[in-house]
Amino acid sequence: MAEVLELKDGGLVTPVNVFDVLDIVEEYLGTDVRQYLEFYFQDGVQLNLTESDSLEEMKDHYTQVLLNIDDLAEELEKKIIGKRFRREAVRNCTDQIRNIVRREGV
Repeated sequence: MAEVLELKDGGLVTPVNVFDVLDIVEEYLGTDVRQYLEFYFQDGVQLNLTESDSLEEMKDHYTQVLLNIDDLAEELEKKIIGKRFRREAVRNCTDQIRNIVRREGV
């Protein structure tokens, strides 16, 4: 099963490889930090995945992404149905869902 990383802002990320993590680093810390890390690891680890390993990891990744979206949608539904309807809480949930979708490249 793919590993899920929780960001400081409460968002969840399920990276397939190190480049997904570098994308998050760039999004939150900027391009300079990403380039620094890429340069630092340039001579580092090389991953040799077979096609089936890669496909299985992608399946696990997208399964976890969908579960994360489902969790946020459930949280959103509770906020809407609750007695105290807070627009800010609903907006926060929808922003998290949009961030997940954007991060996945859609």
